[in-house]
Amino acid sequence: MSKVNLPSPYKGENTEETVEILMDTVLKLRKELSFLMYNLDEENVPYINSLVEDISGNFTLISQTSDAITSVVSDVSGNTSSITQNSDAITFKVDSSDYTASIIVSLINSGTVEISAHNIDLNGIVNVNKLLTIGTSTETEDKQLTFHAGGVAESFIKSTLNSGYSDLLIKSATITLMGWDGGVRFDSNVYFNGNIDWGTNSPTAVFG
Repeated sequence: MSKVNLPSPYKGENTEETVEILMDTVLKLRKELSFLMYNLDEENVPYINSLVEDISGNFTLISQTSDAITSVVSDVSGNTSSITQNSDAITFKVDSSDYTASIIVSLINSGTVEISAHNIDLNGIVNVNKLLTIGTSTETEDKQLTFHAGGVAESFIKSTLNSGYSDLLIKSATITLMGWDGGVRFDSNVYFNGNIDWGTNSPTAVFG
C-alpha cells in the first residue's frame, strides 16, 4: 500500500478561518484513516503478537502472520506447549517434542473429539475400548471396511441400505468361522447359493 499522508492543521488569520481549517483537516483525516483501514496489508501490519507474562516467569504468546497462527504456553519450570496452525497442517508440541499417543488420549478422554480430513492414516495398533460406530442412523450411503493385504482382490465388509434395512456383505477369498467352545451358531435362516463341502476331516453337521 502507498504511503498515507495525514493532514496537518494550521492557524488561520482569524477565528472563523481557523475553524474552517480545522473542519477541513478533520474531514481529510477521516478520509485518510478510512482509506488506511480498508487497505491494511503486510506492508503496514506484517504480523500480530500478543504476550502475557507474570512476575514468576510464566507466559503465554499468540503470534499471527499471513500464513500461520502459533500459540505458546510456558511455565517457570521450562515446560512448554505450542500449537501452530497453517492452511494445510496443524502441529502440536509439548516440551519441544511431538505429542505421543498417550498424551493425546489423556487430553481427549473426558469428551468427544471430531477429526475431519480427506484421509486419516493410523499407523500401528488401534484399540477400541467399547463401541465402534461407522456412520450415523440418518445416513443412507454404503459403508465399507476394507482389508488390504497386497493382493489384487481385497477382503471387505460392506453395509448396504436395502428397503430401510441394513444388509451386511462379507467378501473374501476364504472365510473361516470358528467357535472355541460352542461352535458356530446361526439363529436365523441360512441360504447357500453354492455347493457345501463338509470335508473329510470335518465333524458331523447337526441340524435342529
